[in-house]
Amino acid sequence: MKLTIPKLVAINNITVPRNPKQEFEIQRAIIFMAKTFDKKGLNSKSKSVVFHSIRVGMLLWQNGAPQISIMAGFLHDLLEDSSLTKAELSNEFGESIASIVEALSFDHSSHSYDQKLDAALESHKKTVALGTKATCIRACDLVDNSLYYHQANDPAHKHYLYRKYVAFMEMSRDQLEGTPFWNMLNKTFEAKVQQLV
Repeated sequence: MKLTIPKLVAINNITVPRNPKQEFEIQRAIIFMAKTFDKKGLNSKSKSVVFHSIRVGMLLWQNGAPQISIMAGFLHDLLEDSSLTKAELSNEFGESIASIVEALSFDHSSHSYDQKLDAALESHKKTVALGTKATCIRACDLVDNSLYYHQANDPAHKHYLYRKYVAFMEMSRDQLEGTPFWNMLNKTFEAKVQQLV
């Protein structure tokens, strides 16, 4: 199944959905994400998860992802990086968005990079099973996460990041190839990821 890109309007080089109701719902997701991280707390991370979530959502928006993907993109780290539950997220945005966010989430707490990779690969499989509405989010997530790859000093950490990225590219090729999301993955691989090994 290939990603269908909806008709968009370009405003100041940013493409936005034509429908004001879609814009309102996307804005509601952004506000909910920021308020949730403020209320539920942030797990300690090396990246700013609020800015990261905004950048992921904007990459989806700018590259023509469907509304459900844009909204889930802004919300994608809530289950992973706050105390919010899937039931709470589903109550606010529906089961479809909550299921996408759940598939994109995995436990990073292990000190073993092999265990982290196993968790990431399981999440990749769940993401791919949901189709392009989810794989385009993971693509944007990985592209944005690559901004922090220079912080990896440990060879085992670099190898983990490389394997996680390459595995997703292999799993998602059939769904994303020929889309702007595949192009982003490839460019980022060439510019940042292949240097990790």
